[in-house]
Amino acid sequence: MGSSPRAGSGIVAPGAPRLPNLPRPNFAIVENTSTDSTGVLPLSGKYAAEPSAEERAPSPSYVDGAPPFAQRTPSFSDAASRSGNGAHAPLASDAHLHGSYPPVPSPTAAMGTAAPRVEAQLHPAPHDGSAQRAPLRFESAARDAGLRCAPIPTAPHLRRSRSATRWLPTSEARRQGSAPSLRPLRSGELKATGALPLVNPKRAYPPPPEQDLFDAPTTALPQKSGAPVVVPLSSLFGAGGVLIAMAISAFFVGRCSVAPGPSAPPARAVLATLPQLARAGIPSPPKPCWMAKQPVRWAPSVLQSVPVDVAPTSAGVVVAYARDSQEPATVEVDFGTGTFEDKAADKVESDIVRVAAPRDGGKLLVTTKADSGPLAPYTYVAGASPFLLGVDGRGTASPSVAVADEPSATPATLWSIPQIEEDKGLEAARILTYAPNKHALVFRRAGNILGGFIGEGRKAEGAIGVIAGSGGSVGKPSLGTNQREIAVIFGDKATPDGAWEIRVGHAPLGEMPRETAVVPLPQGGPGGDAFAPDIAGTPDGRWVIVWTEGKTGGYAVRAQTFGPDLKPLGDPIAISPPAGNFGQAVVGVAGGYVTTMFLSRGTTGSYELWGAVLKCGS
Repeated sequence: MGSSPRAGSGIVAPGAPRLPNLPRPNFAIVENTSTDSTGVLPLSGKYAAEPSAEERAPSPSYVDGAPPFAQRTPSFSDAASRSGNGAHAPLASDAHLHGSYPPVPSPTAAMGTAAPRVEAQLHPAPHDGSAQRAPLRFESAARDAGLRCAPIPTAPHLRRSRSATRWLPTSEARRQGSAPSLRPLRSGELKATGALPLVNPKRAYPPPPEQDLFDAPTTALPQKSGAPVVVPLSSLFGAGGVLIAMAISAFFVGRCSVAPGPSAPPARAVLATLPQLARAGIPSPPKPCWMAKQPVRWAPSVLQSVPVDVAPTSAGVVVAYARDSQEPATVEVDFGTGTFEDKAADKVESDIVRVAAPRDGGKLLVTTKADSGPLAPYTYVAGASPFLLGVDGRGTASPSVAVADEPSATPATLWSIPQIEEDKGLEAARILTYAPNKHALVFRRAGNILGGFIGEGRKAEGAIGVIAGSGGSVGKPSLGTNQREIAVIFGDKATPDGAWEIRVGHAPLGEMPRETAVVPLPQGGPGGDAFAPDIAGTPDGRWVIVWTEGKTGGYAVRAQTFGPDLKPLGDPIAISPPAGNFGQAVVGVAGGYVTTMFLSRGTTGSYELWGAVLKCGS
């Protein structure tokens, strides 16, 4: 019998035929659908048929105070229990059991008779070998079902079916036929049933007490935590469509829920304007002026020995000049239309020395060689209330710069000046009115350039000072202002054999510059000497300088825009036409325009008045 399994192991030998599960008194065969194994349950006690009153008996006693199933779990072997007529023989290991199962009647008798009450035996039950025993495989069934050594949980709503193979719900059992009533197992009643325990050796803790194994669904087992869940693709598309529809619906509901008020301001692109506002807040770098009106001839004849004077008007500028030695004239230029008009003035009886363009509604002023008085030869300061400037006490030991209302009036001294042998008065004087009743004066005396300011009441503001050059010869000075500073410019020749250069100095408005610097000539010109300069300032702080450049017989007039620091901006501008002999340029400012007047020498020795207009916009 080496091939037969060990007695009492409870394991069926491999390859052994499976014997049918037959009912026995007080026991029912239960089918485990999950593992296809069966087991025997008591017919009395928990989930058991309720016995009749006459079958009730006192509870039995046990050897050593323990029920038989608590001593050891019996096991049977199909291969070892098979005998000659197919009946099951008792196992050798049954001899040491404290209790044993009674003989099992035939299936017909079990199904047709009421189940008698079974009492526990204190010794092995007699066995004649004629009754058949149902093979029990509790260890396998318990392991498969995951049960412990404990009574099956209470299920009062279940009843046993007539086939005695599985438990059915009460409603279904009633349809198949009557069945005994069920009741829960009372305390200590398990010892009287004689049921074998269902033990799962792999589990050491009891299941939840409220769990009903017979109520668990058999269609699908619960999945483990974290296992993937299969979601149909159509469900995802459906959920996404619902969300999109909800979002669109909410948008339109929100739009329609608030009606636009009549005072609601229209939407404006605020962020789009921020860069423009930022650029507007940053001052743009200064730009050079450009030619707005090409140079044309404004007057056919002009006296070269009389300086040209210019003054601003509401529409442009007015230029004063001398047609000949006794006939002064003016040219009015309209920047808006680009037109000019040459007008003659009344002739004078003596040779003209200077002319002053009318300002602030005044008239054209002319000085001649025939003028007399303490300040003669004098210079007019044009305006609504013009006055005279000159040198008082010429040829004496204490000459001075003085002012008078009329040529014959007693002059008022402004500054004392040094005595010279051949005193010509205010030689090459230029006067600039930079504010109401405020004027700046520069002139040449004894080879130096001097300058000072005249304020309210025609009083001197500060001392007169020398504007230093190179120490050599100096030309006629000029001055201008950009409403921030004042600049003085003149031609300078450092050595007798050297070339003429342009020197300029600037200082805050109200102070005369004391030093000057040479202005480098930009490339592209005829080169040679640079002299007869003039300067004007624009309201935004830029400077425009014009000068005569070249050699004898081939002079040209050029211009250059400078920044507030007198650094060049852009390229130089050729003011005069390409061919000819031009010079003695004068500039005047009116708004954003700069007017340049210059002389052109003809073949007969006469001179013409030409002019051009520059635009100095931002």
